[in-house]
Amino acid sequence: MNIVNSRKSNKMNKVKIANEISINIKSKFGINSNHHKSNKPLRCRSLILLVICVFIVLILTLNASAIGVSPGRTTLNFEPGLVKNIGLTVINAEKKAMTVVFYVRGELKEYVKLSQQSAVFAEGEEIKSLIYTVNLPDSMDKPGVHKTEIVVLEVSKESKIKTETGEEVIVLDSPSVGARLAVISQLYVYVLHPGKYLEAGLDTIIGDDGKARFLIPVTSQGKLGIGSAKATIDIYTSLNEKVATIETNSLSIESQERKELFAEWDYGSAGINPGKYRGVATITYDGQTAYADKEFEVGVKSLDIESIEVNNFRLGEIAKFSILVNNRWASPLKEVSVQISVYNEKGEVMADFASQNYEIPALSKAEVVSYWDTVGVKEGKYRGKLAVRYEDKFIERTIEIIVSSDDIEVTGFTGKAVFPKKSFFSLQNILIGIVVLLILINAAWFFMFLRKKRKKESV
Repeated sequence: MNIVNSRKSNKMNKVKIANEISINIKSKFGINSNHHKSNKPLRCRSLILLVICVFIVLILTLNASAIGVSPGRTTLNFEPGLVKNIGLTVINAEKKAMTVVFYVRGELKEYVKLSQQSAVFAEGEEIKSLIYTVNLPDSMDKPGVHKTEIVVLEVSKESKIKTETGEEVIVLDSPSVGARLAVISQLYVYVLHPGKYLEAGLDTIIGDDGKARFLIPVTSQGKLGIGSAKATIDIYTSLNEKVATIETNSLSIESQERKELFAEWDYGSAGINPGKYRGVATITYDGQTAYADKEFEVGVKSLDIESIEVNNFRLGEIAKFSILVNNRWASPLKEVSVQISVYNEKGEVMADFASQNYEIPALSKAEVVSYWDTVGVKEGKYRGKLAVRYEDKFIERTIEIIVSSDDIEVTGFTGKAVFPKKSFFSLQNILIGIVVLLILINAAWFFMFLRKKRKKESV
């Protein structure tokens, strides 16, 4: 009964305070509730100011993305008894106070040990570091790639990890507190096949020039190199009718080396109807065969990459890649993410970082953000790959990354795709300028209105 009375009393006090504030505001600005005609302009202007304030909040949070992790992927070749320490950087883009927890999942989780299970960000703190140790066994019988994930999970308060039926689960300290966002750093361990073995994929790039370009990434995952690899691509309609056959170039591949086969299909000149098609690639290498296939659409706009921007960069720090994508579909695209791979002069992956998932509204442009930790990176030109995944499709572009002490420039096969690194006339700055101008105009109008009102009252 005391609790109920207390709640009623608090409610009455709040109402009383609200009424007092309302009376004070009316008294200060000369507002009379009985004069509805004179109140109307003031109410309209107040509503406009409220909308502008909300707009400012939205703009200031436009580029906010909660957390990121770098690198997005680490790749190791299996060695018996290999022990390796790997560092992760967790990025708190909003610099807010929060707690993150770490845990491992996947087939190699028993061989991975974390240096810590959680980290607490203070307000204004941007970066936390984590080290995990990989301790591989003396032998692994199954050739191929073995995948494991280090999960970084944002929670509302400190959490702990326990195991149920062999799987890690997050147990929150309070049942009412839930997890909000998770990012993943992948660990890939490759066990080489005996002899010669080729892994292949098939990527398609549909251009506006009436040509479809096929890229076949091939990686030698055998202990022996490959003397010659070449592919034939058969193209089928959705009714499984073959409409074309094209061939790629031929190349040699050393053990553990990655290269790309290339072919082009001029579907515009062939009079191909718009619609869904499927490419089936048969890759022959030193008397052996590998296969890859891919569905693609001709004559249908999907998700375009419009620009890549890296602002306020310093070598050795975290580089923020802002990729502007354009959804040309008449429906939203879900699970949109970007992944950038950077290769060194030997063709090895030296960096691999990915964004979180985004949802892009229909017929809209949006910014997708990914982070690269450039500690230990030297100035120079690097070959890279940009992959934007959305739902069951993805766009892939071969890019060149030019790194200097205070700039990162990205170019691709379609030409330069980067904005000035420190342009004042960014979209966000322009919008903020417009909002500030509107506030000043409304403030000037408001004071002029009060001045005229006081003059009338004095007469």
